[in-house]
Amino acid sequence: MPNTSITNQKPTQSFLKALQASIWSHPLDPTFFEELSPGQWQQLVKLSLTQTVEGLICQSIQNLPGELLPNKELLLKWIVRQQRVISYNERVSQTISFTNSLFRENGINAVLLKGMAVAQYYPVPLLRTGGDIDWYFPTISDFQMANKLMAIHGEDYRIQSRIDTDYRIGKVPVEHHSRLINMYNPFVQKFIRMFEMEEKSFARTTFIAGQNVRTPSTIAEILLINTHILHHQIGYGIGLRHLCDAALIYKNSHGRYDKEQLKYAYKKLGLLRWAEAHHYMLTEILDLDKEFLPFAPRRHSKWNDQTLDLMLKGGNFSFYDPGNPDIETPFSRINRPQRLTNSFFRNYRIAPMEAICFPFTQFYRKYLTL
Repeated sequence: MPNTSITNQKPTQSFLKALQASIWSHPLDPTFFEELSPGQWQQLVKLSLTQTVEGLICQSIQNLPGELLPNKELLLKWIVRQQRVISYNERVSQTISFTNSLFRENGINAVLLKGMAVAQYYPVPLLRTGGDIDWYFPTISDFQMANKLMAIHGEDYRIQSRIDTDYRIGKVPVEHHSRLINMYNPFVQKFIRMFEMEEKSFARTTFIAGQNVRTPSTIAEILLINTHILHHQIGYGIGLRHLCDAALIYKNSHGRYDKEQLKYAYKKLGLLRWAEAHHYMLTEILDLDKEFLPFAPRRHSKWNDQTLDLMLKGGNFSFYDPGNPDIETPFSRINRPQRLTNSFFRNYRIAPMEAICFPFTQFYRKYLTL
């Protein structure tokens, strides 16, 4: 595992063991939880919350012997948070069922991305902390028809750009996308569009909330999940939940796609070095077996250590960075220019074109595509 100060702390090590046990359905080694002080248990709970994996960790630690469990008050609060995760995911599933039915009734071809689609790879899908619902529409006509339909049925409907819209159904946020793979580098867009066209006919179905819901082809979903992780790394950062998604999709997709085809896609996108380092994170932090990867991981010391340190300290999307506590100012970002500059230098050597193109693409999408 990358050697950083935070990974050497006992609560962090215990937390990572509990996370691995949960996503791989392994027995939890109780020795990592012996002599944890109340303060260290508090740190472990905080890690589970800031990394948005509280449901998964709570499930794991409940399998510990009674004498190793945290105090009753802390455990009960944790279980309540776990139940909130489950309840929200049930509401998300119902919303997926509702919108999927509307699309079908109106002859709209919709493909579910990320979120609850990826949750199906988890041993207990409802324990994955959920966010919004993302629908992808393979054709412009489908995208436009869906927008008109949900402008009527949704709340707070908003056009983000010519390629994205969002709204709410109840308290569940929903987004529409006309692109499957979202990258900043303009020079790979032609390859991405060709890739999306080729994979469109291989879309699969996933059973969610009593319905068959369309999801991307296996290789398209793998590429989507992993490039989405890079997308956020180039910005402010990711949490461990993102790595769990990547590790689980690799394991559950093993033998169902052409590994050479995926490696070729990473190479064409200029992401081969990043993918090697990203794969190293999956094997070393989450204990993903290397046989499930499309090609060998490789440690890029400086990037791996810096990225892990930022992830563990900053939490999901770096909202909890102690030096830049965005969670206290949810409608803005603290020290935005300096943080993006740091991100550029951290990612430039591992994914140069994405790092270079990020600010230009952000400006273009914000000001020139509405």
